[in-house]
Amino acid sequence: MQLPINTKSAYTGIMLSFALILSYLESLVSFDMLFPGIKLGLSNFIVLIALYVFGPIFAFALCISKAVLSSLLFGSMAAMIYSLCGAVLSFAIMFVLYRCGDFHIPVISAAGGVFHNLGQFIAAVYIMKTFIPGFWALYLSVLIISGLTTGLITGFIAQLAFPYIKKIISKGDRI
Repeated sequence: MQLPINTKSAYTGIMLSFALILSYLESLVSFDMLFPGIKLGLSNFIVLIALYVFGPIFAFALCISKAVLSSLLFGSMAAMIYSLCGAVLSFAIMFVLYRCGDFHIPVISAAGGVFHNLGQFIAAVYIMKTFIPGFWALYLSVLIISGLTTGLITGFIAQLAFPYIKKIISKGDRI
């Protein structure tokens, strides 16, 4: 969709606000007692929409801004490191699959969820400087399953909402 740069910037700001609201809601639902690091991935919905509506540059800026701001607002500096590692790896795979053009939104979202968890896992192994093969293999399998599940759900929601959001944005201030 061809929009002027200032319009894209304004919508990106609005989408960042929505992403932060969803991040806050995610912070209220915690699985940290069972499996630290697992989240619902609701705010990835916004990044997916931005990728399809505004393109990769704005979506990447949104992704990084969301990771930094949500960590500052609802997490910690350690959470920011994990979040940024996951966000960069997740966005990289979503961008590659998006550019291929042969994948549906839920598949791209599921891959993003899995790679987000992989990015966080790699950061954890590096920061903790420990690697316990049996434990990490079990934990990694849990992370992959949760990333796949939450990614698919988020992707289906994004796929359902995408036509409506695109229509709203294309109308702009004529609503």
